[in-house]
Amino acid sequence: MTEAPWLVLFADTADDEAEPLGLLPLRYGPLRDRFRELPPPVGEAVLAGGTEPGMGPGTVVVPWIDGRAYWPESGLQSFEPDNPRHLRSLSELIRPE
Repeated sequence: MTEAPWLVLFADTADDEAEPLGLLPLRYGPLRDRFRELPPPVGEAVLAGGTEPGMGPGTVVVPWIDGRAYWPESGLQSFEPDNPRHLRSLSELIRPE
């Protein structure tokens, strides 16, 4: 994992028990201002780019939140709940500091 802020993406029809569809690291600024201009912690995003079904890991996807593009640091990473590495990555994102 990186120190970049990450978006955890869910389907718009997801309920409270839904599993993430994918993970997307966002670009951030210099170390002293690295968390400036981040989107709200919870909300809706419209995804632009390679969002067609069957697109593989690393597909370029740009989330638009409240009318603003948030450019990713790298491509979309899929999330498979049966994959121990994916579960470890997700737990790293949500662990308390």
